[in-house]
Amino acid sequence: MGFRYRWSAEPCYSPRKIGVNAAVPLEFSPLILGYVLGPLMEEYLRRAKLLARGDATAFFTRPLSLAFMIGTVLILSVMIAPAMRKRGEGT
Repeated sequence: MGFRYRWSAEPCYSPRKIGVNAAVPLEFSPLILGYVLGPLMEEYLRRAKLLARGDATAFFTRPLSLAFMIGTVLILSVMIAPAMRKRGEGT
């Protein structure tokens, strides 16, 4: 099962164990980072929403959080744009 049960790191390196097809060209390290850090990020997001009393504008009114949100949108648009261009040319 996991590292602590069999004392083997093999399940950590095998993408098929977590349901990722080996034919899909994905980097495995971001998957592990997301798997490990996902619950921690979810907990801190929940804390931030509790402190803001559920108001989502708290993420856009502070300058640093606004900068992170804008950076995230820019990075996502740069990553998605080539795929959208390829999709448009193939039609």
